[in-house]
Amino acid sequence: MGINTLYDKKNANYSVLASDKTAQRVRTPTSYTKISITAEAISFSAGAAGTTGIVTLANTAVYDSTAGKLGSVGDTSFAWVTGTVLTTEVAYDQYLTDTAQLAAMANGEYAIDYDTGIIRYCKATTGTSDTCNYTIKAQRNDVNLEGVDV
Repeated sequence: MGINTLYDKKNANYSVLASDKTAQRVRTPTSYTKISITAEAISFSAGAAGTTGIVTLANTAVYDSTAGKLGSVGDTSFAWVTGTVLTTEVAYDQYLTDTAQLAAMANGEYAIDYDTGIIRYCKATTGTSDTCNYTIKAQRNDVNLEGVDV
């Protein structure tokens, strides 16, 4: 049995027809849960200070300090635990190629693409790892069928 709906083009809303009893009993409220990622291990390319590279966090969409919106250089939840290999955050420029972004970096600088969780860097030391903390949001969909939570 399909769900009968009416589509309102002006307001882009779907409405369930009164004759479809099944669809009327299903509610799906959505919310977002703030998740703190702690001590995520990150490995950097081996080499001397000035070695460049690109790493990807385990999660995408790194949020700001309050988890209200995507982070930025001035307002981020991201922090290195030791902070000796990469010491200074600079703005990620989405219009530069990776090669150009890396070439513009001084030793110790890193740039985070907050939307994708990709970090471009230029090492300050010979270190090959650090751990980091940051905040993400996870979507939570609660489905209720006639009083039974799924």
